[in-house]
Amino acid sequence: MTSVSFFVTAITISYIVGGLIIDRKIWKSDANAKAIYRTIVTSDNFHDYMLIVKCAYLGGDEYENLLLDNSKFLKIILENEQREKTSY
Repeated sequence: MTSVSFFVTAITISYIVGGLIIDRKIWKSDANAKAIYRTIVTSDNFHDYMLIVKCAYLGGDEYENLLLDNSKFLKIILENEQREKTSY
């Protein structure tokens, strides 16, 4: 009986630790996306497409929508995607 309870305890602890690790990674990615977004928004003459992509990747849908709702960034995204499309 003790081996079964030990097994259940080990599985439970593994599940909790795994959840905490995933939550930390998500929080860290969101913090990085927020920092990149603030850098992008406060820049007067910004044209770094790859930084926009990185922000959207790290921040997920929330930051992707923020970037696409901004006409300045939308123009940069469309120009680069059009350039990529014609290069194939």
